[in-house]
Amino acid sequence: MKLLLTGFEPFGDHSENPSRLIVRRLAAEGVAGIELFTEELPTVFGEAGRKVEDLLDRHRPDLLLMLGVAGSRTVISVERIGLNFDDTARPDNAGRAAEAKVIREGGPLARMASLPLAPMRDAIAGAGLPVEISNHAGTYVCNHVLYAALHHVEERGLATRVGFLHVPQILGATAKSSLSLDDLVAATRAAIGAATGAGAQTRAA
Repeated sequence: MKLLLTGFEPFGDHSENPSRLIVRRLAAEGVAGIELFTEELPTVFGEAGRKVEDLLDRHRPDLLLMLGVAGSRTVISVERIGLNFDDTARPDNAGRAAEAKVIREGGPLARMASLPLAPMRDAIAGAGLPVEISNHAGTYVCNHVLYAALHHVEERGLATRVGFLHVPQILGATAKSSLSLDDLVAATRAAIGAATGAGAQTRAA
């Protein structure tokens, strides 16, 4: 089974982005029984979306799990929906903000993640970590890539199942959570196990 796992570079007042550290850890440790592809995405609206689309076309993964940081949250969020617009006063790393800017012209207002959300939530909770299902991924770059990926998979007729995890900020002055990087790596492994049906087999090789 092929898994594409992505995180984001730092942005704004976040001096580090734990999502990319999780991806780096799993890239180094591996995931048993999984052919793993990893990538760090730019925190730039259009560029990040295009990069995810290119990665989908290149690797044709069975699963795409994207990770991002949500600085205002204190729990891990399994995202349910991507919305078809960018809307934020916070500029991306290219200095661009957006106001109700449509991501894909002619696309539906919302697309639902296709990974098994409740099993992923339950697996993370079973690891003793705080988790929720969130109804949408905001309107910043994280939402942009979730919607773009779901739209691209539908448009190209790909079999890839797509999902997104938001993790809390655990590093630097903007940290609002006492979770550790080990906790977030364990949560991601649990989510992968639920998504693949592999359960405990997602431990490092």
